[in-house]
Amino acid sequence: LNARLLDTFAPRRILVATLFAGLATGLALIAAATGESLLLFTIPLWGYVASIGLVLPNCTALALDRYPTMAGAASALIGAGQSFIGAFAAPVDGLLGGHRAVAMATVIAVCAALALSTALLLARPVA
Repeated sequence: LNARLLDTFAPRRILVATLFAGLATGLALIAAATGESLLLFTIPLWGYVASIGLVLPNCTALALDRYPTMAGAASALIGAGQSFIGAFAAPVDGLLGGHRAVAMATVIAVCAALALSTALLLARPVA
């Protein structure tokens, strides 16, 4: 899907649109987590996971595009950042306690909001 979208849209546009969709599904996850239906929880969770398949390649390509002579170091920094965020998010999920699905959905929605904010505020298009 990403390869086909890149024929029509710029990577940054795909990234921002997908981050908006990820935030929307993260918020839908919170709403679904408060209910009792596994199916209603699974649908937005699937949507969020699907959005990651569009976010990661475009984010990586845009980051590496700015530093072609240091692609290895930039790639290592991206990987380290992903590991750090994952290592930080897991304990936060556990500390929220209570209803496990609500805690997980909250962490997902907050991370989606932070990713979207970062893309809009810090990741400027190349002039």
